[in-house]
Amino acid sequence: MCRKRLAPKPCMNYECPHNLFWKGLRLNPEKFKITNRSLEIGNCCCLINEPWTAEEIGEYKSIKKSQQENERLKREIEELNKTIKKSKQVDIEIDEKKKEISK
Repeated sequence: MCRKRLAPKPCMNYECPHNLFWKGLRLNPEKFKITNRSLEIGNCCCLINEPWTAEEIGEYKSIKKSQQENERLKREIEELNKTIKKSKQVDIEIDEKKKEISK
């Protein structure tokens, strides 16, 4: 029986012909952003009356683009931290050798 999204939660009745998802579907919620549009329809196709507007598509694309930029920046920061760590280690080794030589 289709609830047609009477509650704010998505319909979990996977037998409903209006449900966009299926029982075995595994979604990783960390990998996708929930927009206002997706909150409106949940996973019930009865509530999809019209396709996304250009603004909604633009919002999704900008979210995706910023996610990719954030991931790129995180990788660069990790590489820089590795370089700094190696540099500090080299400095420590140089200081130790200077101490040995001065003895």
